[in-house]
Amino acid sequence: MIRSVSLSVAMGVLVGLLPVTQANARDTGSQFDFARVIDSEPVYRDIHINEPREVCWNEPVRYVQPGRHGYHRAGDPGAAVLGGIIGGVLGNQVGRGDGRRAATAAGVLIGAAIGAEEGRRNYPPHYYPPQPTREYVRDQEVCEWRDEVRVEREVIGYDVTYDYNGYIGHTRTSQAPGQEIRVRVSVDPVGY
Repeated sequence: MIRSVSLSVAMGVLVGLLPVTQANARDTGSQFDFARVIDSEPVYRDIHINEPREVCWNEPVRYVQPGRHGYHRAGDPGAAVLGGIIGGVLGNQVGRGDGRRAATAAGVLIGAAIGAEEGRRNYPPHYYPPQPTREYVRDQEVCEWRDEVRVEREVIGYDVTYDYNGYIGHTRTSQAPGQEIRVRVSVDPVGY
């Protein structure tokens, strides 16, 4: 789309070009002609485009392993098993039918708990050399999403400078004009 430019040209310049009277100037209106393009510069607009991108990097992470005390009372695992067997036999002697089954199960649990406690009491504690708290660092990958802005330039028009019979004019067009641009020429009488 070309924007037309209206020129008011003095009567003395056009006397040799167009013999016009006041009456037929009103009748003919504007006329069109071509002007020579002197310069044409593109006009740009920057467009900002957000592009999310995942960014990953290695980051040192500190881990702590707690130390251990010197003594540990492990207990005798056989005492818990023996206590469960004895408790199950005693529980089986009580009740009838479903009550007998419930009493047997309860006897196993109670006997195992009593046997485990007795095994811990009679079992000597083990000595382990104390170990201090250990700290170590490992690299761990960490990722996050970041918006990156990319800028693109878009041509939105052309600033055009033209010459029409010595008159230098300026306009903006949406397309590249080439070597000539069409102009509107209107003739108005002066001094009447």
